[in-house]
Amino acid sequence: MEIKITFVGDVLFDGEMVKYIEQYRKGNGILDFHSIFAPMQMLFSQSDFVLANLETPISDCEDDYTKKRWEFCTAYEFAEALKESGVDYVSTANNHCLDRGIVGLEKTIKCLDQIGLLHSGIGCVGENREPVIAEIAGVRIALLSYTYGTNAMTNRQYLGYRKNRKLVNLFQEQEGAIERISPLMWYIRRHPGGFAERVRNGLLRRIYPENIGKDWYEKTTPGMYRRWLLSTELRRVKRMGADMTAVYLHVGGQYNCEPNVLTKRMIQWLMKKGCSIVIGNHEHVVHGCIHNTSSNQLATYAIGNFLGSAGTLHEPYDRYAEYSIAVHTYIDSIKKKINKVTFSVLVSCKNDNGTYEVWPVKEWISTLPENIARKKIEDCLTVAKLFSNQVYDRLLDEYLLCMM
Repeated sequence: MEIKITFVGDVLFDGEMVKYIEQYRKGNGILDFHSIFAPMQMLFSQSDFVLANLETPISDCEDDYTKKRWEFCTAYEFAEALKESGVDYVSTANNHCLDRGIVGLEKTIKCLDQIGLLHSGIGCVGENREPVIAEIAGVRIALLSYTYGTNAMTNRQYLGYRKNRKLVNLFQEQEGAIERISPLMWYIRRHPGGFAERVRNGLLRRIYPENIGKDWYEKTTPGMYRRWLLSTELRRVKRMGADMTAVYLHVGGQYNCEPNVLTKRMIQWLMKKGCSIVIGNHEHVVHGCIHNTSSNQLATYAIGNFLGSAGTLHEPYDRYAEYSIAVHTYIDSIKKKINKVTFSVLVSCKNDNGTYEVWPVKEWISTLPENIARKKIEDCLTVAKLFSNQVYDRLLDEYLLCMM
């Protein structure tokens, strides 16, 4: 027997999209987001299990909703609509998970639990978290979620080094966290441009040469303790009887043309640790993938925003940011191995009233005027090539990536 597992990208309801939130409000005053995901229901129904990265806190209180462009919080009904469209699991460790602080973290967990949406990546204060293992047609798949950081340099939400340190699954320390407690950094901040700062900068350039010229969200920070925690969880799920391990890895820069050093390094590290599937994402655009037939492993560098306003309401308009990839893995439930991998190209499109919908591109193209459709077909084929490094001459519901 063969089971089909589908992975989609980042699910956002960002600061540009929230300007049109009243368009989703029905006559009874209730917010209803089902129209966003309705075009995806057929594709999702063809899978046995669907996973996504939920890149926003969730709350049942309107006072918490997104007010700033890059600090998010979205309605309970949004996550409810995502679940009812066919999504079974969401990854929650990402750079926006602390946009409403630890209180928002716990509200998100409470909401997702009430909805019945399986999740991993964040925890509550004082909670001993158990790894999430989903059993699908007899195949036990461990579902892990880890992130490079939490936008701490902008939202100022630091976990500290005591009881809250493990609330978010990080594979390296929060950006700026070590600098906040270091006596050396305290001295440097008070003596800018001095000898200590020059020595510090010289050492950092040698230790992390890939950080030179990079924005803070692309930088490598110390991660020995965090990698140990991740390694410990990987060993633990094996002891718990997981047949396979799938990791949502929130990593990378933004809108780059190719994956950065940290992304490649972390994906290779996880594959060496034996992870069956690594879904790298964060770039808001589509990058390539790795498939190793001999070790039966799959990894992606970036699969784009499943839902987001990039490329439609704001720049960049030239990176195909409105498109994303749905990765389909077909798994032999007896051998507990990947048989083949296919993918579909998806699109986030904005309606005239400011609302959004997510479509499989083949269905979406059929709704467009012929003169517009021709150009969009070219874009879709380009995105398919960006992901697979293969050239296609027509739109398909699913493209074969590889046989395992």
